[in-house]
Amino acid sequence: MFLDALERAIRREFRRISRVRIEDRPFDPDNWIRIKGARELAVENRGALRELYIARDAIARDMDRAPYRVLNESALVDLAQRLPQNAAALRRAAPVGRHLHAGQVELLLAAVARGREVQDLQLPRRQGRGPADRFGAGPLAPDQLAAFDALRAWRGQRAETRGVEVARVATNALLSAIVRAHPASLSELAAVEGMEDWRLREYAEEILAVLRGGGGDGDGATAC
Repeated sequence: MFLDALERAIRREFRRISRVRIEDRPFDPDNWIRIKGARELAVENRGALRELYIARDAIARDMDRAPYRVLNESALVDLAQRLPQNAAALRRAAPVGRHLHAGQVELLLAAVARGREVQDLQLPRRQGRGPADRFGAGPLAPDQLAAFDALRAWRGQRAETRGVEVARVATNALLSAIVRAHPASLSELAAVEGMEDWRLREYAEEILAVLRGGGGDGDGATAC
């Protein structure tokens, strides 16, 4: 019965995603600095990370995949730290799967080699964006940020209980929209973009409880 409910939720999510208009944002080669640990690297390692970040995007576009499915960020940092010089060393340094063919591995090795030659690399300036600004409409106010963090904590517990990824419960963008709207009733919560009927049934009471400061019980309360 749990699996049937989970399958229905997944199908609804797939239908929702299929209706979403995806906007292709331009690639920014300086966004390597946003990777955790990037600022702590030595100069040649930073250079390698930047080149690997650019190479990963090129490979992802060629494969029509999300960049993280080519190499996740921790793998990029591992490669930048270890500076492998051949394919065997590269595969030992990071989880490079069989989905990458020899030519793509060579592109990564060439990126590492270019990074090793960097003598001076200025850290790019971060864009002036506040907490959760990446979800739109400017940075969250302190009280909104506290509510956002509370909803994220609830979402993590709820996802663990259901055995699903946190985004299946609610995306960060949806949580941000909820705290900006600060709904006090079911009808107000239903008006928030992204709150589909199934989310209202599964989570409405819990979300409203979190916003009231009472927390969500994570036991699957329903609201209709």
